[in-house]
Amino acid sequence: MVKKSFSLNKIVSLIDTLRGNIYFDKITASFSIIDEIILFNQNNENISLVDILNQVKQKIEDKLFYSDLLYGKEKLIALAQKNSLVAAIFYRMMVNEINEGYTGISNFIYEQIIDNPFLILDKK
Repeated sequence: MVKKSFSLNKIVSLIDTLRGNIYFDKITASFSIIDEIILFNQNNENISLVDILNQVKQKIEDKLFYSDLLYGKEKLIALAQKNSLVAAIFYRMMVNEINEGYTGISNFIYEQIIDNPFLILDKK
């Protein structure tokens, strides 16, 4: 019960970050929330709260991943499960690629970092 409470408090705290003014913090918090919900749901499959958290997760994903960004959704979520800060930086790079009309660089960089042993994992 304590672990569930801690996990939920962490999710609520991250949601509070979304109310802030700093764009990059919002992106980082969004990826952290998605990751925390995935972890919570894996450990608590049989409780009714899972459906509500899945709705929250889906709303955040819908805000982050639209049109041209949909192609990188799974990659970014996988990266966020390792390090949400790196995922947020990578997300900004993908947005810049789309806005400037060139693509492919983010795919190359992703392949170089996703399995890199030097990628620091978020503290869980």
